[in-house]
Amino acid sequence: MGPLYAEVAVDIVHRQLDQLFDYEVPAGLDVKVGSKVSVPFRNRTVGGYVFGLSGKTSMGKVKKIIVPKAGLLSAPAELMDLASWMASRYLCLRIEAVKLLFPPGNVPLAPGLIPSKELLEDPESFRVMLKRSPVRLRLLDQILSDFEGRGTVPLKEALGKSGASASAAQSLVKEGMLERSYVTRKPAVERSTSAVKDVILSEHQENALNAIGQAMARGGTVLLNGVTGSGKTEVYIRALKKAMAEGKQGILLVPDIALTPQMSDIVRAHFGSRVAVLHSGLSDSERAYHWYMAMKGDVDVVVGARSAVFAPLARLGIIIMDEEHDSSYKQEESPRYHAREVAAKRAELSGAALVLGSATPSLESYSRAKAGEMVLCELPERVDGRGLPKMVVVDRRDEIKAGNYSFLSRRLKAEMDAALMKGGRVMLFLNRRGYSPLVLCRDCGYTMKCPDCDVSLVYHSDTKTARCHYCYHEEAVPALCPSCKSKRLKMYGVGTQRMEEELSKMFPGHGVARMDVDSTRARGSHRRILDDFKSGRAPILVGTQMIAKGLDIPEVTLVGIIAADMSLKFPDFRAAERTYQLVTQVSGRAGRGTEPGLVIVQTYNPDHYSLKSAVEGDFKSFYETEAKSRKALGYPPFAEMARILVVSASPSLAESAASSIARGIRKDAQGIRVLGPSPAPLSRVEGKSRWHILLLCENRETLAGKLEGLARGGEEHEGCSIRIDFDPQSTL
Repeated sequence: MGPLYAEVAVDIVHRQLDQLFDYEVPAGLDVKVGSKVSVPFRNRTVGGYVFGLSGKTSMGKVKKIIVPKAGLLSAPAELMDLASWMASRYLCLRIEAVKLLFPPGNVPLAPGLIPSKELLEDPESFRVMLKRSPVRLRLLDQILSDFEGRGTVPLKEALGKSGASASAAQSLVKEGMLERSYVTRKPAVERSTSAVKDVILSEHQENALNAIGQAMARGGTVLLNGVTGSGKTEVYIRALKKAMAEGKQGILLVPDIALTPQMSDIVRAHFGSRVAVLHSGLSDSERAYHWYMAMKGDVDVVVGARSAVFAPLARLGIIIMDEEHDSSYKQEESPRYHAREVAAKRAELSGAALVLGSATPSLESYSRAKAGEMVLCELPERVDGRGLPKMVVVDRRDEIKAGNYSFLSRRLKAEMDAALMKGGRVMLFLNRRGYSPLVLCRDCGYTMKCPDCDVSLVYHSDTKTARCHYCYHEEAVPALCPSCKSKRLKMYGVGTQRMEEELSKMFPGHGVARMDVDSTRARGSHRRILDDFKSGRAPILVGTQMIAKGLDIPEVTLVGIIAADMSLKFPDFRAAERTYQLVTQVSGRAGRGTEPGLVIVQTYNPDHYSLKSAVEGDFKSFYETEAKSRKALGYPPFAEMARILVVSASPSLAESAASSIARGIRKDAQGIRVLGPSPAPLSRVEGKSRWHILLLCENRETLAGKLEGLARGGEEHEGCSIRIDFDPQSTL
């Protein structure tokens, strides 16, 4: 049999190296399509990923793959096809896509020992040979004893139990009695605190489960549109159990790391230790360990945020995407993929079912369901006959007329007093972190702004500094106004930090917890904050959109939405949709227990159709109004969109490059509508000017074909960075 050659993508991010190189596979090395290898490249050793295997090569002199010390990591072959598809779909480098398939750190391995084949065949002969060496004999017996029940024996453990030294182990390896191996060092895994309940499915849940079962049998997508509290999670668990019964595995995606403790608790309660968790909040070694367990087939379910869609499960039967509408599923750095699209392609490649769940489906998914491209299943009622929470709108203009300038309306303050008196939990939602969003001089109007970004600095009380939320520039607030030397430099507006501080004064004796990006930086903070809230140590929870989705806490009887119309102010065509989704999702946290729920919606714009539909719980009405507007404008989901962002340290170069690109596309538009170029809404970030162009077209392939040359570097614009984003979730 002749030599075997591997087609390898080398781990160097450079457009000229975006190709496959041939390497010879050393005899006896079990290289597969999907293996992560090390290879000699020019004058150094680099990582590489195997995309193909062949018995021949067109190259002259071929170097060999370097034999690893601790075995190869391998992703299923279908994931390499997925990486190639992503490179084409998102116009990124192949290596950028394939690196998403593997963990960022090394698998935590520890040295171990196993008996040699010869020792296992005739252990007594070797024991006789070691009669005069009792220490080595004890080590040999220890390895034989432990190996029988568990495989590789950790070296440290074997030496400790036998009292032998490392040199004794080394001599036994040298004499062919033992062989070196590796064991994974298992990090601490939190155990589930959730109880498994005996749940009887409703008719709607049964119908949904049947539809998912059919999708698992023949492939396809199911959109599960269920109101908040309608039992979508129970349907997910039953669908995963069905997959397990058929010898398959499943992936369960959540949009936010904050939701993984709750969801992993629920899943572990049903599937025990055969559950892995993958998300960026874990340490590199923890992610590598969970990834390794999935690769070896030692888990049945992987729970995680968007990157978990790449979990190396070889028997994938189902992918479930909870809160499928959430913009967190879109990656903002290259490759700028949307996990919903990637999940659909992976399901197609593996013959698995895809389940998209949400109380507020994206217009894209709902439109596809209406067009018959996926099965639509609805859960219109909450479980156990519980009603949806009552929603009350408070017009903030009336509060101001009455002289109330507090962030709490009079009605919300009274309802909080009543809820806390009864021992309930209160959630207050404000999608603005920090203490105050504005530091302003009352005499001359000077505003503290970031020197490198086109935004105001946000005051943070914990550090007593003003901070930029884009480039993280930070500076102290001066005692005098830098412009007019006035002492009347004041903080205006309310953020979650300020709410936390003032609520502690308003409701003494009741702890206040805060969940936002700033309060959840520490390891384990998500779980700690939620535990404090659930237990009643902090019965008031203040938070940003982290608390708006997925949390199921029965004691929550009151939800206050502090500024419901804030997201309507964003210069983005999805502003109304985001507003509807946020208000509906956060209101759904109330009334999940035996007590009825109440939601107070504070707004300056009570007549906007997105808020009215959310308050009335009428998704279909919102969809019809929003879809009509989008169709008239030719926006998604009725057209494909791409955004070209031009970034440069020179404002004139950015403008010139954007104008040149737009002119080039307009010359032969091929049905592409070009909006711009214009300064991006955030026209300067990190000291660089930003211009953008929006492209709309009915056909995705036409759009990609037009942009491929630009993405591959065919059009050079000196001093400028060109970023292409298909289906942008933000146009800021």
